[in-house]
Amino acid sequence: MLQIPEVPRAVTSDADDTAKRLTGRRLARLVRKSTKTADRVLLALRLEQEGLHCPTRKQVAQLARVSPSYICTAARLSPEERAALGRGSFSLSSIHNHRRDADAEVARIIAKFGADVIMDALDRMTAPPINGNATTNVMAAE
Repeated sequence: MLQIPEVPRAVTSDADDTAKRLTGRRLARLVRKSTKTADRVLLALRLEQEGLHCPTRKQVAQLARVSPSYICTAARLSPEERAALGRGSFSLSSIHNHRRDADAEVARIIAKFGADVIMDALDRMTAPPINGNATTNVMAAE
């Protein structure tokens, strides 16, 4: 697995605002050292989320020489799944090219948000409309 070191912090024009800086030379070296697609995808995802100021997914995909759709797939993974991907426990294409089991996906969402939150949302969404206006009913339920 490619080890991406913490990027030193540099002070920007605003004294209270610090930002991570990654030089072009360091980025090029990281991309060249990344022999596995999964490593480059994780690098691109990290760049998109925290490394650059407002990059587009297409830009970070081009920088890391990976498909934007692979980044999208990696973004949907849980932190544990991303760590397993980085360790090489499974291939990115195995997830990218196959849909997740719907029951497993629902179970993951319920575990993340809790059954009460899911049931409250379902109740709001399926409640009969008040005075023929469904949006009024959603507002009233909140």
